Parts: sequence; structure tokens; C-alpha cells
Amino acid sequence: MNLEKIKNIFELNPNSKIALFIRHGEKSECHESLLTQDGISQSEYFGYELKKMNIPVKIYTSPKLRCVETAVLINKSISSMKDDIIISNKLGVPGIQISDNDAYLEFCSKTNFQYKEIYAQWIKGKHYDILRPPMMLKDVAEEFIKSTCINRGITLYVSQSGTVAGIGYVLRLVNYDVTAGEWVNFLDGFILDIAVL
Repeated sequence: MNLEKIKNIFELNPNSKIALFIRHGEKSECHESLLTQDGISQSEYFGYELKKMNIPVKIYTSPKLRCVETAVLINKSISSMKDDIIISNKLGVPGIQISDNDAYLEFCSKTNFQYKEIYAQWIKGKHYDILRPPMMLKDVAEEFIKSTCINRGITLYVSQSGTVAGIGYVLRLVNYDVTAGEWVNFLDGFILDIAVL
């Protein structure tokens, strides 16, 4: 994640409101795993880089343990306070993009949790029975961001790759070409200046 863009936005307008969506830090290969040692170090460094900007940060996270762990490490690097984090099911379990969680989990287990392929099929118009169609997701995502974003500063949202990719896609900020090997890297995602919403 290039945080220089955020720094530039706040240099132009110190009262800016930024939504920053990122994928959790690096995890081991297990489906429900925690962060690797590199993931821990990278998350701490990410928080340290945010702290250097001296801009207020509010953190929301998915309930998934790897996301919570990432959020706690980032927050600790910023403020050493653990109670600044808000856990939201809209960022995962089930996630804002999912319309039928039971059907989604069943489908994912049958496809061996191939989130990249599910995303690639979704942007082509498939799986609207278990995932929100793009226009519906856009409306729900915008409402969630507007209702949670702090008045001045950075609102950081830590989630899983599918949620970050889906929200970024409907807001026209990212479009991963899975066939070309593109996907959301660990601690990467997108930056949204709330003024454009």
C-alpha cells in the first residue's frame, strides 16, 4: 500500500476524510490461520508508517482472527491502545458482499475456497444468489463507509481479500484480473477520499 497518496491528500487539505481498505497481513497457508512472522512485522511497520503521518486513525476490522490480529498490531504501533478497534461483521463473517451466508459457505467449501475465481465469476454476472449484485453492493458499501468514517482523518478497514476486491470494484477503484494473476496483496487494497462519495 502506497501511503504517500494519503500524505499528499492531507497536505492539500488537513481536514480530509479517508477510507483505507486493506487486506490483513500475511498468513500461513491454512484456511483459518493467524499471521506469519512476516505478517506480524509488516503489520507493525504499516502502523508505524501511519503514526508518522500524525493523522487521527480509527480502525474497523472483520471478526476473522487474522484481521483482528492485523488491526491490533497496527493500532498498537499507532497508539498503544487496544480498545480503539471496532469489530464489524460487514467486513467479514459474513461480509457486506454476501447476501446468503449459509449458501456462500457451502459453495466455498465445494470450490475449496477459491475466492479469486469466485470474484472473477461474480464480476461477469454469476453467483448473485449468494453475493450481492454490484449495484446493490455499491449502495450498501457507500452507506457503511459514510456511517463509519470519522470526521477528519483515516478510517482503516481491515478485511479479507474478497471483501476488499468486491468493494473496490463496485466503487471503481480496483479491478483485479485474476486470469493475469492479479489479486489483493497482503496489507494492500485501496484509498477512498470520502469527498468523492
